[in-house]
Amino acid sequence: MKNHFPPNHKDWIKFKIRRKNKNDAYIEVYLSKDHIEAKADFFPAKEKGRPFTKEYIDLVLKKLNICCGIEYKAIDDAADDCNENLRENLGVIIARGFIPVDDSPAYFKINPNMTPPRLQNEPGAGEFNIHSSVYIQVKEGDELARLQDAVQGRVGKTVTGKEVPFKFVQRKELVESEGVYIKNNCIYAKISGQLMIEENCINVKDTLCVNEKIGCKTGDVDFSGNVIIKGPVADGFKVYSGGDITVRETFFVSDCLSAGDLRVSGGIIGRKQGIAKVNGSITARFIQNCKIACKKDVKVSREIINSNLWVMGDLDLGDSGVIVSSKINSFCGLRAGRIGGRTAQSTIICLGDDWMVAREIELIKQRLFHIKRDLAALTLAFKKQKELGKSGLEKLNAITKTGRSLIKEYKETQIRLEQNKKNIKKNENATLIAFGKIYAGTFVKICNAQYPVIEDLNRVRFMLDKTRNCVVCKKL
Repeated sequence: MKNHFPPNHKDWIKFKIRRKNKNDAYIEVYLSKDHIEAKADFFPAKEKGRPFTKEYIDLVLKKLNICCGIEYKAIDDAADDCNENLRENLGVIIARGFIPVDDSPAYFKINPNMTPPRLQNEPGAGEFNIHSSVYIQVKEGDELARLQDAVQGRVGKTVTGKEVPFKFVQRKELVESEGVYIKNNCIYAKISGQLMIEENCINVKDTLCVNEKIGCKTGDVDFSGNVIIKGPVADGFKVYSGGDITVRETFFVSDCLSAGDLRVSGGIIGRKQGIAKVNGSITARFIQNCKIACKKDVKVSREIINSNLWVMGDLDLGDSGVIVSSKINSFCGLRAGRIGGRTAQSTIICLGDDWMVAREIELIKQRLFHIKRDLAALTLAFKKQKELGKSGLEKLNAITKTGRSLIKEYKETQIRLEQNKKNIKKNENATLIAFGKIYAGTFVKICNAQYPVIEDLNRVRFMLDKTRNCVVCKKL
């Protein structure tokens, strides 16, 4: 016989109550383990067997002590269908008890949207993105929690009529701190930052402190405030901050963006095409294999090796710092102990150029080139469609519309290019100071003037001679 047991059979107890004649209609009853619900499978009579009768159904209910919440209509409909159409009716709910309602005081319930994503190894986590941050960020004014009304406990009852006592739920009182406020029975964020729920205290902090390795467990760090990193950063994970970034050890960079300063206790090491963009200043012990763009000053105490730096302020390595096999662009100037090496690749030092505007000009020129290419292709397509006459009229109109749009964009982009050319600045006072040796093979450029170093020099200063428009080298 086919097994009609429910899929979650572990939570159900089966009762098979047959009649004297095996061909008579009969019922199989499933009683939930908590006796709150009863279901039944109705099987019709076979050959000359007896159909369902009210007496048989009452006998089944009485034998199982089912007396509360009986669904008489559902039972009668299932029995009548079996008797008339001779077909089975499975999983019919024949009785429902009452689930007890727990007694609960009023409490603040955390907004479910403010909970972090499940970790990869948690059951039921489903598809997991290793770059999804586990840190909960909120914005000023976000609703963090809402007051839930108190609930009075209510006794439950089983289908056999037995009372089920309710439980008393103990809830911790949620205490707000300085970063949040209560209004209209809701808790709101007073500032933008990281949501912290520790024991019964809810708070919003404008500084994110990461005490562990940034990797699969934490996901990317993309935070609106200051970020403090006390552990390493795994390959491929980004660190974005709307404030300052402070790193307590060596900073391995894949992708870094800071709206404020970047302060590193150790050094900065780029991973593959690692790049750091900083709107403020940078402080570090050393920089290796990294691309860095900084809008203010950069201070490095030891060395810069095999790196590209674009600095709008001063680049200062003191009187003992070393630059080797690197390309440096600094608008204000450079101070270092030693530059270049005997066997190293050439080091290129470019000073006084506004590289930010220059980069913008280069991007605009690239866009102008692409617009010209697209316009040439449209011109060719226009000629072909025009030859088709009326049959190609619709496409011809579309080409014309696109062409007008490109021409408009070309004119606007050309205006932007001219404006940027006017805005580009030169710092003719930018200087390069080498407190130690500067090796032959180093290339120095200040504004438009160039100075290739063809022999080793000691303790020198490079500056621009404005009258002759050339770079001059003088002893310190």
